[in-house]
Amino acid sequence: MANGIENLGTQKMKPKQPDKVLLAIMSEINKTAQTPPEGFKTVKQWSDTWGFKRDRTLDYLNKGIKIGTIEKKMFRVAISQRHIITPLPHYGLKKKT
Repeated sequence: MANGIENLGTQKMKPKQPDKVLLAIMSEINKTAQTPPEGFKTVKQWSDTWGFKRDRTLDYLNKGIKIGTIEKKMFRVAISQRHIITPLPHYGLKKKT
């Protein structure tokens, strides 16, 4: 502490458990989560399905988008048990019109 000034920027905060108010807010936010339509999966899900690593899977998906076979859509999904809703890209076969 120099001249009575503390270095507050280096203090670590411990995460607290959410209270009832925050849980109520998170519950309402969670209701805005979307369920992707059948056939749309994340890169991780396609990677697990195809047995490729993430980078190879993403290469195939991007090539599919480029040639018009695959489409990419964003969906707001819950990504953890902490009720975090975030937009994630999902990939699926492009519908022929």
